[in-house]
Amino acid sequence: MDKAGTARNDTGVCVSELDILQNGEVGGEFTMPDYYPEIRKVINVTADALPDSKYLSQGALEIGGTVAFCVLYLGDDGSLCSAPYVTEYRQSVALSEGWAEGSDKIMVETAAFSPVCRPLAPRTLSLKAKIKSRVMKDGVCDCAMKLMGEDMSPLSMQARSYVNRLERKCTTAMCQSFYVTGSVVGEKSFGAKMKPISCKGSVAVEKVIPGNDFVTVRGRVELSCLCLSCE
Repeated sequence: MDKAGTARNDTGVCVSELDILQNGEVGGEFTMPDYYPEIRKVINVTADALPDSKYLSQGALEIGGTVAFCVLYLGDDGSLCSAPYVTEYRQSVALSEGWAEGSDKIMVETAAFSPVCRPLAPRTLSLKAKIKSRVMKDGVCDCAMKLMGEDMSPLSMQARSYVNRLERKCTTAMCQSFYVTGSVVGEKSFGAKMKPISCKGSVAVEKVIPGNDFVTVRGRVELSCLCLSCE
């Protein structure tokens, strides 16, 4: 009997239809309220991008979101302070002709990096950061495979009968993304000798439970806080 591997006829497989990188820049000027100490020295600055909208418009994918800056600085009174600043960004990604589908199945990942902070006045900052958006979409295409022997010759009737008895199943993976909103409340006591300066949070997903037409996600919100010790 001729040797032949498994074959899948008239089935669908997932393929990448989009994978585009788009670079941009975001920033602005931020004036802190009068109750903030004046800036003596900028210690550190971070930036995080949060995508929150996408839609198709005239052959392009319009992406929108916010970039959250956090500036850690030394005040004129000798105290260590943090100042938050949030600004919006917009990205336009040109798509090839023939794109008429909705944007619900398009995945967008946006990251902010290389933040720069420049003091302009005692309480005024100029903030800039670079952003990079990755646009992705998976699709399903038909796939048919031709049965051949190891020597690339047609299979015998006996080999074809053997292949037909094999399981006709092909499992592929398709990536999709969606946004959900929620809230969580908690308290942490730092004590009288600790002064919180800034906090940064992230979501750690621990369990994903699929339903008929929904997905339940459970996890934890982890906070990292910078504190001053009065000891």
